[in-house]
Amino acid sequence: MSTPSLSLRTCAAAASFALWIAAAPAGAVLPADHLKAEVLPSPPHPHWVYAVDIVFGEMTEGKIVLIDGDTRRMLGMISTGMTVGFAPSPDQKELYVTDTFYSRGTRGDRTDVVTIVSTDELKPIAEVPIPPKRFLSLTVPYGTITTPDGRFLLVFNFTPATSVSVVDLKSRKFVGEIATPGCSLAYPAQDSRGFSMLCADGHLLTVRLDDTGASTGQKVSDRRFFDPEKESLNVTPARLGAHYFFISFLGLVHGLDLSGVAPAFDEPWSLLSDADRRAGWRPGGWQESAVNRALNRLYVVMHRGGNGTHKDPGPEVWSYDLATHRRIQRIRMKTPVTGVLTSLDDQPLLYGLGADSSVQVYDARTGTYRGSAKGLLQTSVVLANP
Repeated sequence: MSTPSLSLRTCAAAASFALWIAAAPAGAVLPADHLKAEVLPSPPHPHWVYAVDIVFGEMTEGKIVLIDGDTRRMLGMISTGMTVGFAPSPDQKELYVTDTFYSRGTRGDRTDVVTIVSTDELKPIAEVPIPPKRFLSLTVPYGTITTPDGRFLLVFNFTPATSVSVVDLKSRKFVGEIATPGCSLAYPAQDSRGFSMLCADGHLLTVRLDDTGASTGQKVSDRRFFDPEKESLNVTPARLGAHYFFISFLGLVHGLDLSGVAPAFDEPWSLLSDADRRAGWRPGGWQESAVNRALNRLYVVMHRGGNGTHKDPGPEVWSYDLATHRRIQRIRMKTPVTGVLTSLDDQPLLYGLGADSSVQVYDARTGTYRGSAKGLLQTSVVLANP
């Protein structure tokens, strides 16, 4: 008896619709929908965080999701091209996304651009074509980076020849390419006109720019920053102004100070005690470390593993006092994480990027768990502050 009653209801609905159509005046036009985009507050709240998602299953199209760390809710999203680079402007008014597109979707002519996005509406406001050479990989924080004054954007190229494309963000123009044989990524100095690069032999290459973005010269460090015959470094260091903290695969912290005329190297120190080493602990992940200025702490993703596990997620994040190099916390994560970041305010949050693409939120001071943002990301690899 259920089938006839369903049929009767369907017929009644169809008859009602027909009567409504007949009653409508000839030529009647339905009112147009008016869509409105919400405008985000400016400047962004310090507890907001961007998650770069390369969407591994459909890698030609990615996204960047803005998440509120206090509520763990999504505030907005930016659609991107393939394996993007990402850098917010120092004044928090713009976002810079390095995009790659192919004319046939997955093949054809390649186009690389810098897409400039507003932080209040998360929409593109300008586009700058750049040479189709940028480094295509999982997003690396120092593959796309601004100078500290926000004047120039530095884009690392790999073809496999290495170079840096320079974009003038004031004039919205590509201004040149700087060849940097054997040296990779870009770590800005304090003076806004210099940056350094890691070289394959362990030395550091420093490049200086003039006010037009052209290179005024290059200099290789007098001694090696690290010995690649003995250890390897993760190339996504934690950054505190012009001070960088590179973590080796075996848990040594190599400090690099770019605040002076020439780079200065700190004495390396270890994250691990003898007991930690015997237990098999070592750092790992993709964005494996972060520094918090307010607390003067270094946070590192840690896991148990052997050689070749330097990209593995970690079930714990360990924090260290940068003044004493003493470990002060072991924070057990809700699920293993591949990345870590802290907010930049005086009441900082600690973000953990889960291997399940959750964004976990903790109190950076106490390690207390606040909650997680779930279901917003597919294969996120990098977190970034506004």
